[in-house]
Amino acid sequence: MIIGVIADSIPGANEAASALEQEGLATIEIFGLTKDHEQALKGEKYEALVIALKSGLESKDKAVTESVEALRFLVTCGAKHIFFKFTSSLNQNQVINTGDVITALQKELNSDFTAISPALPDIGYTVYQGFAFGREHLLQGDPVYRLFPESIKCGLLPHQSLQGDHTALHIWEHINNLKKHGYNSVLFDAVNDHDLIVQAQAVYTLPLLCGDTAFARAVGRAQVANALATGVQFQPHVLQSFPQGRMVMMASSSMPQTLAQVQRYRKVASTHTVDIARCVGASSEMLAYISEVAKWYEAHKEEKLPPLIYVNMDPVEMKAINDKYGSVAVDIAIERFFYGLCGKLKSAGVTKFVAAGNEIGMQVAKALDVVGFYVGPCVINGVPWLKVLHEDLYMVFKPSFSGDENFFFRTLQE
Repeated sequence: MIIGVIADSIPGANEAASALEQEGLATIEIFGLTKDHEQALKGEKYEALVIALKSGLESKDKAVTESVEALRFLVTCGAKHIFFKFTSSLNQNQVINTGDVITALQKELNSDFTAISPALPDIGYTVYQGFAFGREHLLQGDPVYRLFPESIKCGLLPHQSLQGDHTALHIWEHINNLKKHGYNSVLFDAVNDHDLIVQAQAVYTLPLLCGDTAFARAVGRAQVANALATGVQFQPHVLQSFPQGRMVMMASSSMPQTLAQVQRYRKVASTHTVDIARCVGASSEMLAYISEVAKWYEAHKEEKLPPLIYVNMDPVEMKAINDKYGSVAVDIAIERFFYGLCGKLKSAGVTKFVAAGNEIGMQVAKALDVVGFYVGPCVINGVPWLKVLHEDLYMVFKPSFSGDENFFFRTLQE
């Protein structure tokens, strides 16, 4: 294995895994860590392994503990380099978690220096003179490196140092100078993808690198170029085209992007709106309801477009439901419903599960007892098809906030 990735969110892990796959690295993604993962990966051929955590939203101690455990697992699996993929649009809790995780990973690796590059130029998130900008608007008054906790003594490599000839030499001169003055990390400016590529080509040999998807992609490209130059033979990609099989669409999100996708698809396909009232009460009632929905799917499975089963997240209706049953109870009920439904649908022969919404994807994976995925081609940017290890099951997990209104139709393309 060439590179191991620790991601602080599931959508972020999907993005990083997809980026590495596209750069030519056969990639496997796993959700968290369990006792089953070591056995499940035995005999598998891959160059990149991505571990999806939820550390960006966890307490500091839990984020650090889970990240270090993930690091140890990656090293055991043979990772030569570690990339910590964090979310660039950081709130204060995420900034603290990110800094503490970086410190813990450095300590575990016995590494005295790391490089951090959080820019995402393709969506307009850039870093210039240490300050974060969103589509050229300043996002915060302090430089990014001053937001990290004291354990991260971070210097800045400004944009001008990335210009001109011999940039790798200039970058390392700057890094060595920072080391002499007691710094343990460097924050890179980046305003375009070229800046990230230059950075990655210079520092990809460091034991630990940190940043968002764009830097992960650039590091993957640098790793591939180096491996090819030394005669490494790459593994064939397991999932090279869109999979075949019976399919179901599912959605549960209040984000405008997913709501628009549901409205567009339901105009031309059979849809079923989840009756939350039948999910909140007794388990026997929910199980009976799940069986009814599974029968509804069976009645529509041969139609030209796969059926869509979704939660109506209209703000007005959801407020009334949450007021009646309590938002926590409603959230749990929705998760339990999709968990139970996916198990039923698998038994009915469904092999392709498309899930739109941050939490629904986790319920699909849990219901199907998934330990890991091969990463395949993208449906949309950062949202790949995933093939379950050792089974002919395929999934797409789309974050609530991504994609245009034609997302569900794009999953049907060959």
